[in-house]
Parts: sequence; C-alpha cells; structure tokens
Amino acid sequence: MIRSTRPVALLAALVAVSLTLAACGGGGNDTEKTFKTEGKAAVLSVRAVGTQLATALKGASNATNAQLTQEITAISTAGAASLAQVKALKAPNDADKTLVTNLSTALSTALNDLTAIGDAVTANDPTQAKSSTEQLVTDSTPVQTANNALAQAVGAPPA
Repeated sequence: MIRSTRPVALLAALVAVSLTLAACGGGGNDTEKTFKTEGKAAVLSVRAVGTQLATALKGASNATNAQLTQEITAISTAGAASLAQVKALKAPNDADKTLVTNLSTALSTALNDLTAIGDAVTANDPTQAKSSTEQLVTDSTPVQTANNALAQAVGAPPA
C-alpha cells in the first residue's frame, strides 16, 4: 500500500508558518508596539519632571539661591532627558506624530522658561524670577495637556 506524503508536507508547512508568526509576536505591528512601550516611558518621565518641578516651586521661598540653582539644574537635566525621549519616539501614524510634536514643542517651551528662572536666580533678580515662574506656570498647561493626550494614545495610566 502506497501512502501519500501530501498531508505530511502540508502539516509541516503549516507548522513552519505558525512558528514564524509566533516568533514575530503573532504578526503584529512592531513599530506600534515599540511606540507604545517607549511612549509610556516618555509620558512617565515627563510626569516625573513635572512632579519634581512642582515640589521645587512649592519650596522655593524657603530655599537659598544656591539651593534653587541646584534644584533648577537637576530639573533641567531631567527635563532635557525627557524631551530627548519624546523626540526619539517613532510614531506609526500621522495622528501620533502630531501628539509627539505637540508634546515636544510644549516641553521645549517650558524648559526655556525654567532656564529663564535659573538665570534670574543666578542674577539675584527676584522680579525676573517671579515673571519667569508665572510664565512657566502658564506654559505648563500645554505640557500637561499634550502629555495626557500622548498617554491616552500609548495606553499609559491616567495622571
């Protein structure tokens, strides 16, 4: 009796295709998965900088200029790292690209405000420090709005 090898060959081909798809994560979009994973990390990083900044601003009246300068420098460094994370995101579509651009722009503006505060503190100019801080508070709203929008897009927990 002669047996056909066709069913065995078909089964082997199906197993090979299944293994290939499993190795690729089920054939899903790796760009989107990477964007969501890295986007969540960026969103959380921006939130951490915002928390650090809020704490520093609340305690500013009790700090020396040297202490404020040190805090502002640390926050600026963390903020620059967060901005780099956001700018490095590879958005998989135009809507996500817009979210990344909005957050990058807003965060850049806020970091410029923070630099102005640091410059005013270094120059011992309380009037300019106050004005720059007020501007930072105003400019922090678009950062929060853009960060929340990106958080929703990447599935990060709400703030």
